[in-house]
Amino acid sequence: MKLYLQFGHGMMGICRELLPNMPNASVVLSPRDLKESQIEKFGNDIIKIGGSTLLDPQLYAPRCDHQKLTNHTYWPADYSTASMNYNAVLSELKALNDKAQTSAFILPGLYCERVNDLWLNIHDDIISAADSYTGRKLGTLCLSAETIRFQDQLDQLLSRTATWNVDGYYVIAGHPNGEYLVDDPVWLSNLLAFCAGLKLQKKEVILGYSNHQMLCVAGAGIDALASGSWMNVRSFTLDKFFTADPEDVKRKRTWYYCPQALTEVKPEFLDIAFQRSVLKLLTPLPEYNSGYADMLFSGAIPTTTIYDETTSFKHYLTCLWRQCQIASKPSFDETISFQRKSLKDAGKLIDFLHKHGVRGQKRDFEDYIDVTLSAIDTFEADKGFLLRRMWNSL
Repeated sequence: MKLYLQFGHGMMGICRELLPNMPNASVVLSPRDLKESQIEKFGNDIIKIGGSTLLDPQLYAPRCDHQKLTNHTYWPADYSTASMNYNAVLSELKALNDKAQTSAFILPGLYCERVNDLWLNIHDDIISAADSYTGRKLGTLCLSAETIRFQDQLDQLLSRTATWNVDGYYVIAGHPNGEYLVDDPVWLSNLLAFCAGLKLQKKEVILGYSNHQMLCVAGAGIDALASGSWMNVRSFTLDKFFTADPEDVKRKRTWYYCPQALTEVKPEFLDIAFQRSVLKLLTPLPEYNSGYADMLFSGAIPTTTIYDETTSFKHYLTCLWRQCQIASKPSFDETISFQRKSLKDAGKLIDFLHKHGVRGQKRDFEDYIDVTLSAIDTFEADKGFLLRRMWNSL
């Protein structure tokens, strides 16, 4: 499984630094955060340093009012479900993709509050309008948390995707209650099953706006996760496409990601670990180590180091890239077993750290171990037999 860097605020320098050391990594460009001239220049810069690009159209809410996003030439001026000119939108969007030298054309897709005939017919029209374009095409499936919770809606959508002429899907999954980490095992098991359903249709699947909890989706055989720096590119919310983005106004804090614990902690809690002589347990395992966090384990009190917000983003994304690399195994059973072991090992480490006063607060993974294990168990019971047989052909 690959990692795509989900572009967001402040990501340009981070991408330029990380990509040369991330073979097969790619950047998902964001019209919300880049002007058209920047998309062209930055896209070409990424190609020069050995990366590749995709362009997320971000047409999830056509009536949104984020000025930089709606100023793009492909954006529909007067949106109406009855009169939207999809040919004009796609023409402008394809021209922008060509300027950025993207590796595939992500077709626009609207946010799906609920799968119904209106939403399905709109996407029929979008995909039909794209038939004349050659090259790899990815359909956008942006689904609300409510949609993902109901299996009948997902089954209805899978019936329709089987008829769509695209090479794959860029899937965006809204989290229940807009939370960063998901505490609903039904939602998570349904997402796994849905992604597996797309893979069984022989389609490429990229799960956008993801965080480390989504590593378990390797069990569905998907091709890539996309993740970024701020929380608003690690979990999806429509709010970021309107004028006031919560990530822009709330107080920002630095977090350290411990990959083997699947937990993020503030540096102040690393000081507690230092005092209790357990800090070394938070050092990334060699297979995950980014190098960016080495200063925290150099013998100095962690809060006295120069570990800052930007460094924490680089560390997180490098660790997640390494975790994605080893998440997929040669067989379904090996992949599921690895996910279970990783979660159980994380739970044991978290429990030990808690006993020594080291906690991740709202980004602590303790409450999500059982949620994720339950989702994996349910998914294996429902889809395991089929995926064992089909794994090598996904």
